[in-house]
Amino acid sequence: MMEPGIKPNPRLGDTVKYVIEQSPDTLYAKLQAGEIEIAVIPTDMAAKLYNNEGQYQLAAINTKGSMYVLTNGVVIGSLADLKGKEVHFAVPSTALFAVFKYMLVQNGVDPDKDITLKFIEPDQVQTDIANTNKIMVMTEPWVSELTATNSNIKIALDIQKEWNRINGEETPLAHTCLVVKQEVAGRDPEKFGLFLRDYADSIDWVNKKSAEAARLVANHDIGISPEVAAELIPRCNMLYMKAIDAKPAVEKYLKVLQGNSPDSIGGKLPDENFYYQKND
Repeated sequence: MMEPGIKPNPRLGDTVKYVIEQSPDTLYAKLQAGEIEIAVIPTDMAAKLYNNEGQYQLAAINTKGSMYVLTNGVVIGSLADLKGKEVHFAVPSTALFAVFKYMLVQNGVDPDKDITLKFIEPDQVQTDIANTNKIMVMTEPWVSELTATNSNIKIALDIQKEWNRINGEETPLAHTCLVVKQEVAGRDPEKFGLFLRDYADSIDWVNKKSAEAARLVANHDIGISPEVAAELIPRCNMLYMKAIDAKPAVEKYLKVLQGNSPDSIGGKLPDENFYYQKND
């Protein structure tokens, strides 16, 4: 079902059914079973799925990350400033933990010796960061929810900017992507091409019309208020980059994971066929 009044109007109309799957484990199981035609998933999951099953290709990346360092009563200006401190990691992602450790090393901080890392369960986050002298690593939408409810919580560091400072602006942090079942794209590449153009247009619309997009949140039960959505949309860093253009960024991201958490990508880098490219 498409939202009324959104311009440009999606070319596929209501022929596409959208489902929000709450459980990553359930989503992965459905992908393994081939029950889903197109999905937006973490890039590490896409690589693991391809390496293990081979059914799905990466068609595009759709964000360049949304991970931030939050503080309450602590002043830090760089990742190097975390040396000697206790940092609470509240992101339920092995891949992003590997990225954070990589970023620490790139800034001269040994994650095993120079810093105390403590994992925080989701139900403990709000209570934990409410205490003073706390440093926490968190992703959207929880960053915006926390800062909206407690003015003492500040966004100290943008991990995406830190990543680009090290790897270059042309190499975004390719954390999430859109995958397609190979037989679906192969059966009707023209129709899938229309979907990709609609998808790119939608991302562009949300980025340009974030206030309007935030108001649409009220129409859906996704646990985020329009007020919080207005804050988080810019920090979600949405973009559309087709697979062939995103390949260098994806490979850089996956190489970081291969070096720090190889199981998260299925133990190896995917081969060339992982990257969807329409055959003319």
